[in-house]
Parts: sequence; structure tokens; C-alpha cells
Amino acid sequence: NNKTTSIAMGAGANNATVTYSQTQNYSAATNADNIFNINRIAPTLRIAINGTQANLTGLSYPNATNVTLWVVSGDAIEQLTLFRNLTLITQGSTPIQDNILLAASIYNSTGFYNQTQNYSGATVTTTYIISRGTPAVNIYLNRSYAAANNTNLTYPNATITNTTVRRVWDTVNATLFRI
Repeated sequence: NNKTTSIAMGAGANNATVTYSQTQNYSAATNADNIFNINRIAPTLRIAINGTQANLTGLSYPNATNVTLWVVSGDAIEQLTLFRNLTLITQGSTPIQDNILLAASIYNSTGFYNQTQNYSGATVTTTYIISRGTPAVNIYLNRSYAAANNTNLTYPNATITNTTVRRVWDTVNATLFRI
């Protein structure tokens, strides 16, 4: 009489022993030391920059960057680690994120998945380029915005009261030249 029993086993070395108890027609028997190994499998790890799973260009300052690292297959509760340019940014369970305003430069973000009983360790890396932003330059004459060239003013009321370069987070003094 054949009997099959299924047992879920984790990765690693295993030893199966089968024992048959004595019956009226059969004596007791044992089949021991059936050693076998179950190998770990590689997890599937993903990393995205602003939702794109590829090396990314076209980002510009001062727009924030969102790096997301997550596990597609593997032990989702295991700890992930995220680095930016070899600096530890965050750790945690899937998904983890890095939302930050970065200066213009080239960056790489690397995610690590720690080895577990059933899954091997894994790494995923992406590179992204943040280019310099283009500031909005505005000239104010007599405290009014001069939207077009050749704005005509009448002497002696034509005075420049403020010249600025404006962007979301900064105001920079500019030099105005008379022609």
C-alpha cells in the first residue's frame, strides 16, 4: 500500500527517514539517512526613480526625487536597505522610499535584500542624472514687473527699484547694465 505525505520544507540540508512498523505480513523496516539539500532561490527586487524602473535622465533641479525599492518575490517582511552614492539612506520592510530634493549631479541608488532561510541575498542599482534648473529672471521697474523689452518710462520717474532672479527657493541679486 503506497502512502504519500507532503511536507513543506525550507532551504538547507534535510534528512528524511522513513520507518515502517511491523504488521502481520511484514517486519519493521527503516530507510534512514536520505540526505538532500534544498537550495535558496534568488528574490526579485525592483527599484524605481519617480515611478520609472530604468536609469533616468531628464530630471532637473529643483524637482524632488522619489526612489522606491520593493520586493516582487521573496520574503516581503525581510529588511531592505537603500543607499544613495554609498551612503545609507533608509532601512525597512518592503516598500521603502527616499523622497528628497537633490542638487544637480549624477546619483546612484542601490538596494540590498538580506539573505533569508529560503532566499539568497540580492542587489539592484539604478543611476539618475539631475541637471541644473533654469531660473526665471524677472526685472521690476518702479516696483512693477517689466514683462516685455522696450518698456517706456518717463524721466524723472524711471527708477529701478529692484532687480531679482527668482526661483522657487531662492532670490539672487542681479546686476543691471545701462546701454
